[in-house]
Amino acid sequence: MKLRVFSILLLLSITTYSQNTDGVMSFDVPAKNSLKFNKFLINPTFSYVREDESFISFLNKRQWSEFESGPQAYFFSYSGKFREENGIGLGLFQRKLGVLSSFGAVANFARTVEMNRDSQFAFGVNLAYVNSGLSKGDVNAVDPNDPSLANIPKNSSVSINPGVNYTTGFFDLGLTANNIFYYSFNSGVVKDDPTKGVGAHIMYTGYMDGYGIFERAKFSTLVKADIQKGKTLFSGSLLFNAPKAFWAQAGYNNVYGASAGVGLIVAKKISLGYTIEKGFGNFSDFGISHEITLAYKLKGYGEYEDAGPVVKATQKTNPAKKAVAVKKKSPAELYKERQAALALKQQQEKDRLEAERLKREADLADAKAKAEALAKEQAEALRIKKEQDIANAKARADEAARLKAEADKARLAGQANAAAEAKRKAQEKAEADRLARERAEAERLRLANEKAAADAKAKADEAARLKAEADKAKADAAAQAKAEADRLAREKAEADRLAREKAAADAKAKADEAARLKAEADKAKADAAAQAKAEADRLAREKAEADRLAALDAKAKADEAARLKAEADKAKADAAAQAKAEADRLAREKAEADRLAREKAALDAKAKADEAARLKAEADKAKADAAAQAKAEADRLAREKAEADRLAKDKAAADAKAKADAEAERLRKEAEEKARLEAAKTAEDKELDNLSQVIDDSKKNQTETVSKFKSLVDSKEKELLDMRKANDDSEKGIITQEREVEFQSGAVANRAIETLKAEITQNAAAQAQFIKEYETLAAERLKKVPNKNDLVNQDYARTIEKLKQDKAQADRQNADLLARLEKIKVETEIEKKRRIKRATFDSNDAKYQKDRATLAQIKASTSPTNQVFTPADFNYGDDDQANMQIVKNVDNVNPGFYMVLAAHKDEAKRDEFVRKAIQAGQTNIDFFYNVNNSTYYIYTNQYSEIDQATTALEAKGSKPYNGKMVIIKVEKNK
Repeated sequence: MKLRVFSILLLLSITTYSQNTDGVMSFDVPAKNSLKFNKFLINPTFSYVREDESFISFLNKRQWSEFESGPQAYFFSYSGKFREENGIGLGLFQRKLGVLSSFGAVANFARTVEMNRDSQFAFGVNLAYVNSGLSKGDVNAVDPNDPSLANIPKNSSVSINPGVNYTTGFFDLGLTANNIFYYSFNSGVVKDDPTKGVGAHIMYTGYMDGYGIFERAKFSTLVKADIQKGKTLFSGSLLFNAPKAFWAQAGYNNVYGASAGVGLIVAKKISLGYTIEKGFGNFSDFGISHEITLAYKLKGYGEYEDAGPVVKATQKTNPAKKAVAVKKKSPAELYKERQAALALKQQQEKDRLEAERLKREADLADAKAKAEALAKEQAEALRIKKEQDIANAKARADEAARLKAEADKARLAGQANAAAEAKRKAQEKAEADRLARERAEAERLRLANEKAAADAKAKADEAARLKAEADKAKADAAAQAKAEADRLAREKAEADRLAREKAAADAKAKADEAARLKAEADKAKADAAAQAKAEADRLAREKAEADRLAALDAKAKADEAARLKAEADKAKADAAAQAKAEADRLAREKAEADRLAREKAALDAKAKADEAARLKAEADKAKADAAAQAKAEADRLAREKAEADRLAKDKAAADAKAKADAEAERLRKEAEEKARLEAAKTAEDKELDNLSQVIDDSKKNQTETVSKFKSLVDSKEKELLDMRKANDDSEKGIITQEREVEFQSGAVANRAIETLKAEITQNAAAQAQFIKEYETLAAERLKKVPNKNDLVNQDYARTIEKLKQDKAQADRQNADLLARLEKIKVETEIEKKRRIKRATFDSNDAKYQKDRATLAQIKASTSPTNQVFTPADFNYGDDDQANMQIVKNVDNVNPGFYMVLAAHKDEAKRDEFVRKAIQAGQTNIDFFYNVNNSTYYIYTNQYSEIDQATTALEAKGSKPYNGKMVIIKVEKNK
């Protein structure tokens, strides 16, 4: 027996282990017996489907208790709903299977889409992480140090398990893809995972109408099939859940056997469950398996726990009935009521459709009788008119013959004057129209410019204010630095000026000294020259005197001359020596002056350099001092700003804390006040609370109805504005592409408006009645408890005041909407008349001829093709042609019944529909223009009798262009 057990266990271990020979275990947590907890492991959508409770649970499963090393599993999880339409689940698990072990986590997400009242579609996914490998402590090897064991690595992998579910009524059908994608970080995608496969399920959930511990009880039955590689697993589960006391479950699996379990609510939110499982076949000798579950419920108390209370009319709210609060209904009763309401609504809809059909038939019969009578009257009137026309034509011909001669004579004379007058009037009219358009455009531009200027000024003022505030701190910080820099610049400029002035003074003194020495030298030279010239003149005079004397005494003269010559030579030599000495002295003095000048210049340059160096050092020091001061000031400002920011943050935090504390205190006081109120209320007071809830529900319904009514009024107003703009543009000569407006003027829009107005009136009346009943009950309580300072009485007084204020505000809003609607109706009629007037102006013979030419051109240039069309390829324009329309005052169109395919206001869309219809094979196609709503009606055939048109409509077939074919009746102008 032990050998057999060991073989089976070894086979299971090898089966899982042999996926890629590196210890990879599949994601397969054996926690799928229960429909109570961890349902998302069965199908990822079950975290939302049929689930109204949120749990934290812990599960331990021990398989095959008679086998010492049997598989074990631990699973800790959370599951519940998220934002009404979502479900989530999170879990941690650990498994041991023979010599293999694994641990990991799984995350679940599910989302549902409501398809209609009783069906939903949900989709979800389980994303799992698994770390698995060989548990060396469980291997009984001959050599514990066997290297083959050391070479088996740990494995990390991820698994994706998507699923879908369709809910209808009490049934759920769904599919699951188990391990559809399984990736090992060691070996890549795992292709031979034995647990990979597809599962399908069908589940039925029923509800029981019971009392006591069986209140809100329900039961679920699940049948599931899992198709895996080489095998198919079948399983079934049954759960009976009484949410107040216990649950019981049973199940069967063709591999693991049968199971049964029971759970108890041991505390208000704590549950404890136990499940036993017995295997069959080869697993029967392994013994039974045990599963223990401990759960903590976070929220939820049954399928309909959150349903609000329902209050019936009481003797106080309705004197004819006795005061009674309606008992909370079971799920089955609610479902029956919904089914009955649905059946009643369907029957009402059938009755309405039948009434409308009978009304249409009566209208058609009446229209047919009127059409026949009208045809007879028109035929008789036509005969009489023809006779009168013949007589009148003869008289007019005679008169015309007489007048023609006179007219021909006057025509030639007045033709020129008439042409000139007509031209003048046309020019005056064109000029007046131009001036009117220019004035209107100027006024519009002026208003637009004024508004733009006002907006720009407001924005500029705000931007300037913000910029001034933002730049002020920067300007203040930069001003001081700039002032310091300016001061240093001024000091440096002053030092440079002083240096320049000193250099200039030194240069001037040097130049003056050089000029003085040059002047002295020049003066000495001039004096020497003057002295030499004077001496030469004297000698010349003496020579002349000697010549004179020579005549008297040649010898004496000669002697005297020799003497004089010797004296002259000596004097000349002395003068030359003296001049040379003077020149040498002057040269020496000049050289000395030059040397002194050079020395003085060197000394001055050195002094200037020293002074410049001193000034530069002082400037550098001043600049450094200024920079240090500016840096210190900037640091001080930064510290002050940081301190201010810190203080601001502290103040903001303190304000936020104070606000939070105040809010918490307010909430605490409100909670205490509410608790005191609840404690002070009696059973009769609860009736008032229920009535208050009914009033709140009525207010919500009224708010939704008024909101819908406001949307319709806004839509009407937008249509009015669009129509007004189109009319204004047309009158200004501006041709615009009008927006394609679908028909809203008929039954749909008017019925919707009238229905909403009736609902608003009914809701207002109901609210007034409820408030009156509330006041009556509050007054009766004040009589029983005649204390106006009583907390409950004060609360009811405040509630009555608020209800009256809310109702008055709602009534004002409703009155404003009704006034707006009436104003829109009046202005819409005005704009329609403007459009009709404009359309009448345009709908002349020229327009008719243009439309005929366009249709002829389309038919000539378009022919049927082999292209396959669908109804989606055609733009029918009007989607509201459920009832037959009657069109009047249409020129160039014969009266009768027209088979209309589409209705368009835009000529381009009209032409596009006609071309596609011809390409699809409908060559018998035409259209006419209705000036009353500026619409082109595209039709195929025209009949004189309604029966013929009805027969043609029933036999229209399923062509793509006639999917919305209707009958339009055209009546002749009266």
